[in-house]
Formats: sequence, C-alpha cells, structure tokens
Amino acid sequence: MKTGEDSFICAECPCDFCDPERGCMDCGKGEYRDNPKSDGPPVCLKCPCNDNEEACMKDEYNMVLCSCKMGYSGINCENELAQRTHLGIKMTPTNVISKEAGSLVIFNCSYNSTETMTIEFERKYGNQQKDSNQKLSHIPGLFRVLTYGKHSSAEIAIDEDLVSVDCVLRDSQSTERARTSALIMGTVTNLVIPQIKNCYNEPKYVNVNEDLELICEASGSPVPDAKWYIIENENYKYVDTVEGVHVVTKAQLDQNGTIYMCIARNSIGDDKCSTHIIVKERCLMTVSPPYLEVEEGEDVQFDCATVNRKSVMWKKQGGFLSYRANDSNGELTIKNVSISDAGQYECSLVDPSEPVTKTATLVVHLKKIPPTAVIKQGDSTLRPGDTLRINCIVSGQPKPNVTWSKIGEIFLPTNVEVDERDHSITIKDANKINNGIYECTAESAIGKSTSRIHLKVSALPRIRIEPKSVTANVGEMVVVNCLVVEGESVNTTWSRISDSPFEKNIATGKELRFQSISSSDAGKFECKATNPYGHAVEVVEVMVRQLPSVKINPDGPLSAFVGEIHDFYCNVTGSPTPRISWTLSGKQGTKPLPGTGNSVRVVVTEDMGKVTCLAENEAGTGTKSVDIIIKDEGKGSSAKYKRAPIGSRVEMIFDELNDPFNCTRSQSSLIGDECYIKNGLEIQSVQVQHNGTYICKTASGQEMSYFLQVVGFVNKFSRLNGSYIILPITLKSTKTLSVEVTFKTESTRGLILMKRKHCDFVMYLLNGRLVVKLNQIDSTNGRRKVSKVIHLKSTKLLKINVWYTVVLELRDSVELYIHDEHGTIVDSQYMTLIPNMTWTTNNEGDFFIGGGTGEKRLPLPPKDAYFDGCISRLIVDGHEYKITEEAKYSRNVTLCNVCSDNIDPCGDEGVCLDAPTQYGYICVCGKNANYCPESCMGIGCRSSHDMCSLLKPCHQQESKCVSLTSSLQCQCPAGFEGHTCETELLYEFSFDGNGYAKLPHRYLPRHSIKNPEVITIEFTQGSDTGLLLFQGDRNNFLLMFVDNDDFTYVYKNQEVVLELTADIKTMSKNSVTIRRMNNTVEISVGDSLFEEKKSEFRTNRVHGDIFIGGISPTTDFPIKYNSEGFKGCIHSLVFGSDDERVNIMANDITRHKLGKTCEAQVARRYDTYEDDD
Repeated sequence: MKTGEDSFICAECPCDFCDPERGCMDCGKGEYRDNPKSDGPPVCLKCPCNDNEEACMKDEYNMVLCSCKMGYSGINCENELAQRTHLGIKMTPTNVISKEAGSLVIFNCSYNSTETMTIEFERKYGNQQKDSNQKLSHIPGLFRVLTYGKHSSAEIAIDEDLVSVDCVLRDSQSTERARTSALIMGTVTNLVIPQIKNCYNEPKYVNVNEDLELICEASGSPVPDAKWYIIENENYKYVDTVEGVHVVTKAQLDQNGTIYMCIARNSIGDDKCSTHIIVKERCLMTVSPPYLEVEEGEDVQFDCATVNRKSVMWKKQGGFLSYRANDSNGELTIKNVSISDAGQYECSLVDPSEPVTKTATLVVHLKKIPPTAVIKQGDSTLRPGDTLRINCIVSGQPKPNVTWSKIGEIFLPTNVEVDERDHSITIKDANKINNGIYECTAESAIGKSTSRIHLKVSALPRIRIEPKSVTANVGEMVVVNCLVVEGESVNTTWSRISDSPFEKNIATGKELRFQSISSSDAGKFECKATNPYGHAVEVVEVMVRQLPSVKINPDGPLSAFVGEIHDFYCNVTGSPTPRISWTLSGKQGTKPLPGTGNSVRVVVTEDMGKVTCLAENEAGTGTKSVDIIIKDEGKGSSAKYKRAPIGSRVEMIFDELNDPFNCTRSQSSLIGDECYIKNGLEIQSVQVQHNGTYICKTASGQEMSYFLQVVGFVNKFSRLNGSYIILPITLKSTKTLSVEVTFKTESTRGLILMKRKHCDFVMYLLNGRLVVKLNQIDSTNGRRKVSKVIHLKSTKLLKINVWYTVVLELRDSVELYIHDEHGTIVDSQYMTLIPNMTWTTNNEGDFFIGGGTGEKRLPLPPKDAYFDGCISRLIVDGHEYKITEEAKYSRNVTLCNVCSDNIDPCGDEGVCLDAPTQYGYICVCGKNANYCPESCMGIGCRSSHDMCSLLKPCHQQESKCVSLTSSLQCQCPAGFEGHTCETELLYEFSFDGNGYAKLPHRYLPRHSIKNPEVITIEFTQGSDTGLLLFQGDRNNFLLMFVDNDDFTYVYKNQEVVLELTADIKTMSKNSVTIRRMNNTVEISVGDSLFEEKKSEFRTNRVHGDIFIGGISPTTDFPIKYNSEGFKGCIHSLVFGSDDERVNIMANDITRHKLGKTCEAQVARRYDTYEDDD
C-alpha cells in the first residue's frame, strides 16, 4: 500500500480486492458493505445472521440478506434444522462480483450423505415484482443442468436484480433437507432478447450445381449465437454455420423444397426465422444476331430462343422500345430504323426466378447522301477596296469536306479569308489580284460537287508623268505627258497646285504644253485621272530658269562721313528664287558682309569703296553695286565699328593715335567703368548702356571714333544648327491652358512650342500658316485614350522677319489670336471642345522651344522640326518664363541681334538698342527729341517707361539704378564697385595698430559642439606683436595673436583652456588654419600639420561679434593676454571649409581706421627690420 508520494510498503490483503493506494475495497468474512462502491473504500458492518451465515450483503433496498450455513435457515439464519443423519452441502462459487448482464456463470453444488438427495437450484431477486423463490424449471435463461451422483452443475445467465442463487437438497418426500446460497454482488443491466434482422420472406432460388449462401444476421445483448438447422419431421438438424452463414454447395434437384431455420440465442432468449430453397435446372438462351449494323430507314429483326421455349421479353437498355418496334414470341422487329434506335437490346426470361439475359447491339448509320455545293450569288464586279462575302451552301451524308480554290492558281489571294464554320469566303480590300473564277468543292467518299463564281475587280486609274521633272530656260517649248498605265474609262485633267490660273490652251487632255515658257509658268502641276472606281494624281514641277535681276537702294553713289551707319536694300527677281549675298570692296580688297537677307547695315570707314548685292540661281548671277564716297570731315578723323554681345569683354584700340588722348562717349563723359589701356579703352562686361560712339582726341587735334553696338537678350534658333531649348513648366490644370508667345520667323516652316509628353500640345508653322494641335484625352478609367485631336490653323500667311504675338486660351472652348508688333489682331480662330476632358495627363513636364528631338508623334517631317528665327517671350498660365535662365537644357541657341539685323526698327524715332523686351529692342530717344513715340524710352521721351526696371543692369540686389540721358547708372552697395556693381572690392586690408573690423557672429554660429569649426587666416606682420582675431569675453573666448615668430591660438570654454602655438615666417605671407572639433584641435601652417591637442568640450559658451585686427575699448578682454592691435595686412579670412573668403567691406558691422592697400604697411615692416640691423 502507498504511504507517501513515491513510497509503498507491502502487506497482506485481508479482503478479496485491494487497491494499492486506498487499501481494502471489500469487507471481510462476517461483514457486509454499508456504503455504495462509488464512495470509495467500504464501510463494513457485522452481518445480522446470528453467526450462522456463509455470507451476507446489503441490497439496493437497504435490506441485509443472509446466506445461511448448512443446517440453518430463516431470514437471519435463526432456525437450526433437525439432523436426521449427517448431511453436508457445498456450493461454488460462493459469490459472484459485478458480472455484465447476460453473462453465463456455472454453479456447482454437491453433498455427502448416505441418503439419496435431489439437488435443485433457485434464484432470488431483490425486485419485489419477481418471485422471491424461483425453482429450476421456472428460471428463464437457464441453458442446462447436469447431475451426476451427489454433484450437480447449472449454467445460469446473470440477469437484472438477481441477488443470489441457492442450492437446495430434498429427500425422497421432497422435504427440504439443506440449502446453501451463492451471492450475486453488483447490479446487472442491458439485457436484449435476440432478433434476426434479415429474415427471408420468400424462397431462395438456386440452379443445379450452383452454391447458395444462407445468411442469418441477429442482434441482442449478450451477442446472440446464430445457427442454421434443417427441419425434418419436426426435428432440428444442425448444419455447419460460420458466423451465421451456411453455404449450400452444388445444389441438387433432390434438395428442392428443403426447409432451413436460423435460431439466434443468447442467455435471455432466442429468435427464429425459416426459408426453403428451390433448385432449378439452368435455362439456355441464344440471341441472333448479337451485332447488327444498318442504315437509317431499314428494317431490323432480333430472335431470342431458349431450350425449353420459356417465355421471354425484350427491352432497350437505358430507354424504351420505339413505337416502331414489335416484341412477339422472342422476335423483336423494328421498322424504318432511325439514329435514335441505336443501342443495346436485352432479352430476359419472363420468370423473375430465373435471371437469364442476353444482349444484342444495333448500330444505325446515317443514310448516305451524295454531296452538293451551291453558290447562289451570281458573277460580280467589284470596285477596288470593296469587301465581298460569298456563301457556299453544302449538304450531304456523310458530312463532306469543303474547299475553296481559284482556278489557275495554287493558293487563294492573301486578302481572301475562309470561314470553315459556314463554308464562306470574304474578300477584303479588293484589287486586281482578285480577278478570276472561284470554286467551292464539297467532296465525300460517295461523291463530289462543285459550284463556281466569276469575280471582276475594276482597276483604279494609274498614271505616269513623263518627264518626271522639267527645267527649261525662258522661251523654250516644254511638253509634259500624262500617260494612263492602268484603268478603264479614264479621264485626265491638268491643274496648277497653287490654284493660280494658266492658259487653257496649255493643257489639252493628257498633254501639258508650253509653246514659249516664261518665268510665270514655273510651279507645280498635277495630272488627275478619274474613272467610276476612283482617281489617281501625279505631280510634276516645272522650273523655269531666269537670270536674276537686281536693283539696289540707294541706286547711285553714296556720300558719307566715316562712322556713319547706312542701310542698303536689294530688290531681286529671278527663277528659281535667287540667293542673296553682300560684299564690301575697298582698299583692303573685297570681303563678304554678314547677312543673307535683302538688306544690310554698314558702318562707313575710310577704306570703303563699294557695296555690292550679289544674286545667284541656276540660271546665272546678277549683281548691282553702290559706290561710297568718303566725305572729308577734317584733319585726322577716322571711325571704327564694333558689335559685342552683352556681358562680353571689349577692347577699342586706337593705334593711329600717337600722343596721349582723352575719350568721350556720345558727346558726354565716359560712363565710368571704361578703363584706359595702352592705345585704347577696355570694358570688362559690356551692358546695354555702353551703346554709342566713343571719340578719342589727342592734344594735337588727332581724333578717332568707335561705334560700339551691344547685342543680345533674345534667343535665336536655327534649323541648320538643330537648336532648341527644354524648359520645365508647371501647369495650373490639365483641363485649361493659357499660352502667349512672341516670335519672329525667317522661314515658312518650323516648330515653335511643344509639350514633350505625347505631343499633347504643339504650335508650329506650316507653309507660312500657324497651326496649333491639341489632344482631348479621356482618362476616366485610369487609361489614357485620345478622344479628339483639335487643329487650329491661321487663315492668313505670316510674314517673314515680322514680330508676332500668339495668344491661346483653352477653357470650355479653344480660342487663338495672332497680334502683329503694333498690337493689331491679324487672325483669330475658335473651336468648341468635348466637355469634361483633359488635354494632358500631367501638370508637370518639359516644353520644347524652337525645335524637337525626333518625337515620333510630331506632326512635322524631321527636316521641319526646327525653327528659324527669334523667340523673345513665353507666358504660360500667367507666368512669364525667363527662357534662358530657367532652361533645363539648351542646344546651339544664339542671340538674336534685332538692332543690327536687316532694317533698323526704330528709324527716326530713336537709337535702337537690343533689350529684353517683347520684341527684343527698345528705342532710346535723345534729351532734345521733339517727338517720342510710344515705343521710345529714356529721359528725352518724358514717358512713363522705366528703363531700370526693364533692363535691370545692376548686378547686386542692393544696387540702385538711375536713368540718365540715353544711359543708366548703378549706385553700388558697400563691398562692390564698377558701372554695374560687377566688381567685388579687395578682400585684404591694412591695419596700423589702432584699427579693427567687427564681423557678425553668424560666421561662427556654433550650433553644436560636434560640428567642426574651421578658420583660415592669411596675414603679413608689420610689427612684433598684435591681435589677429577675438570673439567672446574674459570668461569664454577665442583668441588669435602673433608674437614675433609665434602664432598663438587660445580657446577657453568654461573651465577648459586649450592653447596652441606654431612657428611663422616674419617677413612673408603666412596662412594658418585652425580646425576644432569637440575633442580635438589642430593647427596647420601652410600645408603642414604643426600641432594637435585633445580635449573634451561638452558645451560651447563662446559667442558674440568677431573682432579682426584689434578690439574696441569697451571689449571685455581677458587681462592675461596682450590686446595690442595688429600692424600689417590681413589678406584673407575664411570661415568653414568651402574656401569662400569673407568680404570685410561688404559684411562688417564696424570699420575703424582701415586702409585699402597692404603694400605700405608691409614695406614699413621691412623698413623696421632694416633699421634694427
């Protein structure tokens, strides 16, 4: 038994059943259990049986039952039986514990006596409804009792409420002589009487010499034992049964009618079921024919016969017999069979006891019908490009194979499509290859059928012009023929492409004839051939060679002073259009003049002699010249001319002036940024105000002049150079657009403006007309789809070398306006749009200006994808773009020099100057001008135009622009100088020991101690000691000073003091760099690291303005160090690592006694050393 968690001791069990942990689970002899078993260990009480018991127990009704010893009786064994003779009785087992319901137990009872006794068994129940004493003959479920001599045994089923089994001895007078009991301990339940589940209700049939299984399935509790018996004369004869199955092997006719019974028995009862077998002879059946193939419409017959001519019947597997079928005496006939009659037919005996069947197969083929092919359409004539569908109606059985062919050819033409579903063909885009006979052929194993159709395709006219091109001289006869190569009923006519009329007698039918060709006959002519099926056009260009005729204006000798500017105009006629060039002849020979237009501007010089206009074409050359006569203006007078782009450097050299000279500009003093150089003047950065005549004179009266013209501001594009600009533009909306662009074209074709992505917006010139292309896009489903392409085209031709402004407004509609340079609308277009559409899918993107880059969607051929001319202004959605400054990319774009090209646009209104205006120039009027048009600017115009706001000539933001007569002046901020404030003042300054400069603390912001602090200072000493730099106060400071040959750096931050010293050169320029981080300070002289120290700075308390070269008297300076001012030159001071020097003059807060040159101080330092020696 268990004594702890893991310890046991062994002891003898004083009862029948012990639990290892809980001990005795039964009571001992002479005791009974007073509590239920489910309560755990027993509570044992003494048996109330007067000590005469074999055993006792308590039943479910709380009654104690006594099993008395031999010789005692009564409920409590209180009666002692009289002893006649010695009589002993013994019964085993004495008790039965917890047997399952239905369990069989064998009880043995024996006695010893000289008398002969009868042994009986009785069962006692605790249920009051049952007899308390049931004798052997009344015990249900008793299987057998065996008695031999003085011993008897009984096999008894333990059923519900059984509490004991008694063994009783009776003498010959049936008097009870002795009794003993076996106690049944524990209640038994769930007894079920057997029941056979598959009892046969009809005979079982079997053929002779075949086996037959008889199956008996039964249920019950306990599980019943099922066995088969043969009943013969009311006797049961057991037959072999295995798990309820008996097999009748090789049944014979003499077994016919044998009765078989199944008995299923358990301990509480049994169930019976019987059947009989019928043994039959085997029936032989034949079906003829077993397989039959026929065609639709034939009659078929199947015969079914048996040996003994038993009754049979026919049926169709998976269906019913046709109404055309007849089943009679085993003969099945089907009249006029159809496809639905095909299948398996089954013949079987009418007697269900004999399951004999035979099958026959019927295969029905479709009735063979010769194929037919019919094309109902008649022969047809097509026009080129037509589509025709031809149907072929096909029948036949079996289904024929259908093919199409064209007689005389192996394959059908490539534009013929065959539809095998309905045996049709479709001819698409008919042409001459479709002429011919087409066959539809239907063919099967039993025949062939063909149907034909003849097609004819009338040819479009096709023509050829001979000769293909014509070039003739004036007066020659020219004949051009228009030959018809193909086509019927063709009519030919000639017309001129330009729509200009020509003499009717020139064109006669197929011939274009010029008896005596003239230059007016030149042009392109087209021959148009037509017939009922279409038309064809061919073009020929007739070129007439005519020598150029040249007229020049002025047409006579021109008298002019040196330095004057004159324009020459050349009027040229000729065919083809002549190419114009200009030359200038003089003492230096002949040289070409810039420009290829019909005008040229010339500045008169003393060596000029002749200006010539040269016109050339294929017919020859024509020239016209103007002689230039130089007027004598006096002694030593000569003039030169120079053009310079804005911002460039210009030198004006006067080699002829031998003596010192003084110069003026336009009869006034120089602007101020012109510098005298040897034999001339120099301007570092030319601006618009430098335009004018510069006159230089010597004391002896020798004089020379220079006319300087500044050009620039406007972008010029060239088709030859493939120039263009890419400008990033952000749009306000993808549904609206506003564009304003100003341009001057030198060609009739070219791209002006284009949105790069998908070419959704394109503005270009085509044959002299302005065209705008816009896409309307549907992107509602997330996919880009162009719903409509809009083209707006000007009705009037735009002139070459004339400024135009184009305004495009896209809202619910699109409007286009074209203005000339006077603001007059010369053309307008209007078109409605599809509502709720966008014209692009992206607000941001690149716009191409003046040219494209091979975009495939561009509506121009590659040669016309570039613009020839000038584009001065672009405004998109209200924003005016600075094309050059905001460009993302620029290629081969030059400057458009408006005032020097062709005709002077100002004329007598003023002096023309290139400027960043809408048309690329302004007219500057003199102070005494009597008349000032609106386009003029300047003091003399008395107009509201502000030249300073327009031209913005001053470089620095703090500069102030002042308008003077025909010029501008810039007032520069500190640190800058020059006429346009373009020159930054010197970085270096001299110190005399009493001066200093104070810089704002932003140069040493010290946002974080971790950020490196780099200071580089270049200086030359002028004395032994001196303060170079100081920031902070006496407690926290940064200090740099020199002491003879030593440079000292001191950094004090709270309690940490770091001091470094480096050697320097006394009579040379020194460059010292200090690099301080939070834990390291380095000092370098030149390129060499001189000293390095380590320290740790947690915070930075050094702040305030930075003193250079000295300190003010009120500075809180540490008394430990010398505060004497620096004498010498500080050349440069750099804070940070970007090498950007500090402009002290432009950035200081306070300057005190500073000099602008270092040479004097350095020289005094050298002198000092000499004195010391």
